[in-house]
Amino acid sequence: MKLGFSGTRHGMTQRQRNVFTNYIKRERPTILDHGGCIGGDAQAHAITRYVLRLACLVNVWPTDGEWCARIPESEGVVVHDPMPPLDRNRVIVNRVDVMFIAPLTAFEQIRSGTWATYRYARTVGRQVIVCTPEGELREVCDV
Repeated sequence: MKLGFSGTRHGMTQRQRNVFTNYIKRERPTILDHGGCIGGDAQAHAITRYVLRLACLVNVWPTDGEWCARIPESEGVVVHDPMPPLDRNRVIVNRVDVMFIAPLTAFEQIRSGTWATYRYARTVGRQVIVCTPEGELREVCDV
């Protein structure tokens, strides 16, 4: 299974990290695609690399600027050329089977890249998993 991740640059809450870790352990994705930003993306990257070791290829689609986590290319990690965040998030959604969304807020926000990624994933029919800051799986759906 190819898993995409989108989260806030403020990072996941401890509860979101716990849910994501359990999800990775259970589902064991073969690929993780994320945007390479500080916060949630960097945390998801670290969790996946730790839990799955080299059993998962990680694609990093960074953006230039202050929000870039600067994840180095290494064994099992492919760092692609930087892209504007909304374009990059669409590329990620289009490449994966499931999107795991770990937003800053429990309810959809208009001016949020994480929630914009959620809306795009729903539009193109991806399975979307939303983990609220409280660690609740608010929505697990096949659209």
